[in-house]
Amino acid sequence: PVDAEKPIISEITLRGEVIFVALWGEGLSERVAKETAEQIKDELQALPEISQVSVSGVRDYEIAVELSEEKMRQWGLRFDDVSRALRAGSVNLSGGTLRTKGEEIDIKAEGRKYTGEEFADIVVVAKPTGEIITLDQIAKIRDTFTEDAVVARFNGQPAVMIGVFKTDTEDSIEVARATREYVTKRAQTLPEGLHLTPWNDDSTGIRDQLAILISNGLQGLVL
Repeated sequence: PVDAEKPIISEITLRGEVIFVALWGEGLSERVAKETAEQIKDELQALPEISQVSVSGVRDYEIAVELSEEKMRQWGLRFDDVSRALRAGSVNLSGGTLRTKGEEIDIKAEGRKYTGEEFADIVVVAKPTGEIITLDQIAKIRDTFTEDAVVARFNGQPAVMIGVFKTDTEDSIEVARATREYVTKRAQTLPEGLHLTPWNDDSTGIRDQLAILISNGLQGLVL
């Protein structure tokens, strides 16, 4: 179909959970939480010991475009005209919704429009007279989040969870060590009231088992 999305082909990487990091604090806003967590994710993945990091406990970004039926009639536009123009003007955006009172379409196009301000400049109609109608002339555009119900809390406060994982070729103990060292330094740079806490460290069990094996080995040598 003409409106069908392009297939996404990706390689599946088997990974195992190593450690989680909670970004939390009283009055933590959703936007600050999302932006800070994504920055931390990028910084963790830049470490040589770590390649697999994910963010959970916060909703995905969405661009909400609410069309004015009155203004659309004024310019002789249909819903399909606007949706085609929006798809043509947006690149690499996954997530968003175009709405009128009677119709709705998810915005998932190929392009590089990431904010409502950038969407505002999308050309909907370019007339032979040279007159140009942009999206903000016929719609209200808002930066928002998806309507999914997502809630995460840590120590009773709003939180975002950052998961750190390992592949088959990576070492759990080294991944956890690098994560904890990063958290210690990064926590000192956070705004007042925000906290970064490592938890659910699966490498602890591995270290305990290694300690037992080493202890038993040393006892065997003594005997």
